[in-house]
Amino acid sequence: MRCAAVFPMRFDTGLPSGFEVGGNTVKIHTGAAFWIRLGKRLEVCAPGESLRILEDAIISWERDGREVWPGSLPGKTRAGIFERLWWFFRGGQETPQGAPESRKPRERVLDYAEDFEAIYAAFLQVYGVDLCEVKDTLHWWKFLALVNSLPLSGTMLRDYYMHYRALDLSTLPAKTAAERKYRAEVARIKRRVALAVRERPEAEQRESWLDVRARELRKAANG
Repeated sequence: MRCAAVFPMRFDTGLPSGFEVGGNTVKIHTGAAFWIRLGKRLEVCAPGESLRILEDAIISWERDGREVWPGSLPGKTRAGIFERLWWFFRGGQETPQGAPESRKPRERVLDYAEDFEAIYAAFLQVYGVDLCEVKDTLHWWKFLALVNSLPLSGTMLRDYYMHYRALDLSTLPAKTAAERKYRAEVARIKRRVALAVRERPEAEQRESWLDVRARELRKAANG
């Protein structure tokens, strides 16, 4: 899971615990631990399972004070609800609607689940927050904001894991023996800290898994 590119908690958005779409009131889980686990499930799920997994985030779904059965809603309404769930998961960022860009995929530098230990240490070091004590109650968007606002240096998360994952070996000089030795050491560290990569079709390699799942959800909800 790549660290969000922009600060997710905007002034005009606040910290939602649900939303309304087409007269339907939807209350959702907001805890950071829940969304970290759900995000990991979405990342590794088979095509077509995204909708069912994301639906687990819903606590209640009502219209005019009565509980609504999702299958009874028009496809457009269901699509709108799942777009809002996806919007919440992305920290308030809208999902791209166009075709994937033809670009080389960037290496992932952060995974909230796999890097939890390093994130925990960074929160304790920088904020004095014991993440294990608050992960179930800490709002997902607060968690994203705190991760995105960690200092660019001074923590194991930034200086080691994220730093080496982001390093492009092709940019390092290798003319002298010392340079080649350093490059080999960096390559060794990169292999050690690399995040797991799930095999996907070449066409999908140009997109992040977030965008792939978003496309699947739109297709399923509208179907």
